Amino acid sequence: MFIAVVGALTLIEPRLITHRHSLLNRFKASVTFAFAASLSSIAWCTFSLWKWGDPLAQAHKTASMNAHRPSLLQPGFMHKLLAVPGDLPGARGPVILGLPVVGIVKALTDRHSAPASDLAIMALAMAGFHGFNAIANGATMARYTLMYSWLFIVLAFYALEAIGASMTFFRSRTAMWLTVITFVVWQAALVAGAHYAPCRIADKLGGVSATVPLRCELRETISWLDAHLSSTDSVVVDDLQYESTDIVRFSKAGSVKYFRVPYIADDTSTLQADLSAFVRANHPRLVVYSPKGQLGRIWRLPAGEGPQSAPGITFPLCRTWQNSEYRVYQISYDGQPCGT
Repeated sequence: MFIAVVGALTLIEPRLITHRHSLLNRFKASVTFAFAASLSSIAWCTFSLWKWGDPLAQAHKTASMNAHRPSLLQPGFMHKLLAVPGDLPGARGPVILGLPVVGIVKALTDRHSAPASDLAIMALAMAGFHGFNAIANGATMARYTLMYSWLFIVLAFYALEAIGASMTFFRSRTAMWLTVITFVVWQAALVAGAHYAPCRIADKLGGVSATVPLRCELRETISWLDAHLSSTDSVVVDDLQYESTDIVRFSKAGSVKYFRVPYIADDTSTLQADLSAFVRANHPRLVVYSPKGQLGRIWRLPAGEGPQSAPGITFPLCRTWQNSEYRVYQISYDGQPCGT
């Protein structure tokens, strides 16, 4: 999207009354830029066409998975509608987003403002495209704003220059440093809050933090596994919103034998058969389970502490740890009751 907008701006030069180059030369420059900037995308599309028969296989897969998410995890219409307008102020802060509004208006109304006007068009086009994807395809993750919200930082300083034409203070170094310091403090607060705030707040801040940390409940689960898994263990890992990959990657689960459950299984009967075979062959000690994950939708285990039985596992499950999103069960092979 970004490359297409830049290519179009190169072709039409919307802020110039008299074009500096002929239409043919502008067309050549636009096509050359778009082709050169898109080489990696062209290579990936070619590989996808060869590998999966669809040049946009991964994009179509993501859209399909978003569309087929369990109804419990589907974002509501108001969430989709407000995702981008809400995430942008959170990602950049009120000052860095307030000033660009002035900068965009000034750039689009001043015919002598190039290249600021081009940046304004690019920022609006990217935000509009993200907003459309959020509403149409459920692509509401706040971290998507990080791909284009840097444009608003440039427009903020353009706004300072534009306002400074009539208000001396905004031309001063003080105004510039206040803007920079406000932005840095805001970003530092987001990073700190995403790591140290209570989970309910940390997870919201993490989506717009520059470090994009793992969700709080996921970090807690990984820490518990690191403290309790041994090198001789094996483990079954449920998947909540494709987080099983992170559990395997960042915890000790990746260094032992593990069975990773897919987030959305097309054939749950085959999945349970494969899981049963893994249990019989490896006798895993722990099961990482999420009520909202794939195993949660199949097993529907109650929240009690007593022994639980699950389809495909003939041994009782004893809950040993939990947080708001995950539970860890220990499989009892010796017939001992839970808690002994």
